[in-house]
Amino acid sequence: MFFCSNAFDPLPQFQTHADRARARTRQGLRLHRSGTCRGIVGVDFFSIKRKELCQNRNLTHTAAARFAVTLEHPMSDLPPLNALRAFESAGRNRSVSRAADELFVTHGAISKQLKSLEQHLGLELIDGVRGGISLTPEGQALLDQLSKAFDSLSLAVRNVRRGEIVGRVKVICMPSFATHWLIPKLSRFVTRYADVTLTVMPPTDDDPFRDPDVDVAIMFGRPRWPHLNVRLLKQMELFPVCSPVLLSGENKIRRSSDLLRHVLLDDPENTHWIEWFSLIGNASARDARRLCFTDFNHNLAAARAGLGVALGDNVTSAEDLASGALVRPLKEALRPQNNAYYILTPAGSVMSKPAQAFLEWLTTETTKNEMPSVSA
Repeated sequence: MFFCSNAFDPLPQFQTHADRARARTRQGLRLHRSGTCRGIVGVDFFSIKRKELCQNRNLTHTAAARFAVTLEHPMSDLPPLNALRAFESAGRNRSVSRAADELFVTHGAISKQLKSLEQHLGLELIDGVRGGISLTPEGQALLDQLSKAFDSLSLAVRNVRRGEIVGRVKVICMPSFATHWLIPKLSRFVTRYADVTLTVMPPTDDDPFRDPDVDVAIMFGRPRWPHLNVRLLKQMELFPVCSPVLLSGENKIRRSSDLLRHVLLDDPENTHWIEWFSLIGNASARDARRLCFTDFNHNLAAARAGLGVALGDNVTSAEDLASGALVRPLKEALRPQNNAYYILTPAGSVMSKPAQAFLEWLTTETTKNEMPSVSA
């Protein structure tokens, strides 16, 4: 807001923004010379180009427009919304005709808005229109920001009108957890939050938030993320799993030592079974027949196919155990200290409503999971 002892005289209706800016500049200079100007709230009246304005009356259009902005409302430098919308649509579609169809106006109306926007900004935004719109570097930079701004406006309006959670959530998740636990349950989240777009990706390194767009991470292991918020999602229980076919054969599994009569499915280092037998304390897996896979999902697939016995857990094996594709031949289960699935979120940041909704749903689903009993 601009305060002075005498209000601005009404200005005639100028044809262009530049004409209006020059008029505002002349009027502001007259007020300054007469001593009637008292300044602008929050802005030193002549802090911007004061010396240049006082010494040079032949101002360029751009300088005049910038000075006029300081005399009016802080938002008065924004071009008309229709011009911005027309430019965003034409730039995104790379076509004036498609923009006209999208906005339900004529080809000429779009062209007029584009020309008006360039005049307002004093910049060339469009390099050519033959064979599709080509943008200047300034035009491309403006388009990128406008597209994000209109997306944000659209989401805000939908949230207010419908009172629903709308937006995007990006989740980094361990592949085995996503395959065997998360994805089979996702239909309930998608049904409840139909306007939330969920993206699930595997981790690429130990810092899942190297990508600033990531909202939540689901990681496995021991807590080793001191710079993040860490919350336990699911404590691990490890136990042998196999196809029901193996229980009906000659080599029945009644105790841990019986496992050595079967092929043990594990990674190439046999780390899971070595840990199992070490903690059970009554046998060794080093001399057992083995079939090795680097992907844990392949271990479970081999177990379902009856190729041997794998070490499953209460998270990734739950669906297979519930369906009967896998069974637990022994009651023993290991509960490794701190080796669990954890929810990670950035420290010191405010979570979006869609991300909060996903976390609440994830926690609720985790408490629902009940493990089937041991097979006889």
